[in-house]
Amino acid sequence: MGVKKFIRSILGTSAETGFVSEADKAVAALKTTSIGAAVAADVKALSRSDLSGIEKFEQVVKNTAPLIVELLTNDGRKAALSDVTDVARALVQSTFNDIASKRAVNVGRAILAILSVR
Repeated sequence: MGVKKFIRSILGTSAETGFVSEADKAVAALKTTSIGAAVAADVKALSRSDLSGIEKFEQVVKNTAPLIVELLTNDGRKAALSDVTDVARALVQSTFNDIASKRAVNVGRAILAILSVR
């Protein structure tokens, strides 16, 4: 499945997703790439670390931002680490929620059910 089709499948039509930002869509798309796989691997690897939660988070963001910069620059776009940090943070948090936070998954399911979102 292509990235655009994947995004449409999880986000629905534009009428349903009027409040989904471009950054949210980018995070969803990045999760389907090798960058998303690298973030997932980092989250899993650091889960057994003695670092604090915020230190783990910041380490994964630090590892992820250069990957996003590389994606952009390989496409001929200029990007600095400071330009991509917010997207990197959103990607790391979203991936953590999927992998390591049963509470986030359960709360997310409940919210989607309440709001009738499939």
